[in-house]
Amino acid sequence: MKKVIIALIFCNVLYSQNSNILSITYEKISELNVEQINNNPNIQVKRKNNLNIINNSIKELEYNLYINDTLGKFELIEKLRNPEFDNKVIALGGGANHFYDIKNKIVLREIFSQGKHKFVKTTFDSINWIIVNETKKINNFVCYKAEGKTQKYSLKKGLYTIEYEAWFCPDFKYPLGPAEYVGLPGLIFEANQKGAKFKFVLKKISREETKITLPDTDLLSPLEEFELLNKIYSKKFE
Repeated sequence: MKKVIIALIFCNVLYSQNSNILSITYEKISELNVEQINNNPNIQVKRKNNLNIINNSIKELEYNLYINDTLGKFELIEKLRNPEFDNKVIALGGGANHFYDIKNKIVLREIFSQGKHKFVKTTFDSINWIIVNETKKINNFVCYKAEGKTQKYSLKKGLYTIEYEAWFCPDFKYPLGPAEYVGLPGLIFEANQKGAKFKFVLKKISREETKITLPDTDLLSPLEEFELLNKIYSKKFE
C-alpha cells in the first residue's frame, strides 16, 4: 500500500499546477540487533537497558523536509513522546534543523548557543559525492547509491572526516535529503553515516501549505562554530 501511495503522490508532484510546497517525511531507523544485545552475557544490564531505550526512542522520530523551487527546510516533527524517550537520539546520525537555498547551494544548520539560535553556513559542495555503480528499488522507484566524504570540527577530534552513504532518486529533481545530506542529482530516499547503526528512510511524500523563510542573522562558518563551542567549553573549567 505504501508503494501505491508514494507512486500516486509522485504523479501529483510532477503534474500538479498548484503552488503547495512538497513535504517529504523521513523516519529514523535503528539497525541495532536488540535480541543479540539482550542475549549477550558480556554486556552489563544497565548497558542493555540504555540500548533498548535508545532503540525504542529512535522509533518515535520523524522529520519533515519542505521544498519549493528555490528553498528548503528540514525539521523535527514535534509531538508527545514516551516518558522514557531519550532526547539524545534526535542528534544521532544527524537531525538538527536545516534551511536550504537551492539556487545558491547554501545550507544553514541551526544550533542553540548562549541562549540564542545561530546558523552554521556551509554549501552543497562541502560533501564530496561519488556515485557508484549500484542501484536498488525503494518504494518501486529506482535509486542510485552514492558515497560521500566531508570534514567537520569536533572538540575532541579537531578537524576530522565523516563518510556518508545515500540512495537518491533522479525522478525527483531536488538536490536535497534529510539534514546535511544534500548535493546529489535527485531526492535522497535513504542516508546514513558509514558504520552507523541509524539511518534516515523516506516514509511518505505529500503537499502542504507552509512557508519557507531563510534566516539571515547570526550566521557562522564551521570554524567559527568550533571556536565558539571551544570558548564555551573552556569557560566551564576556568
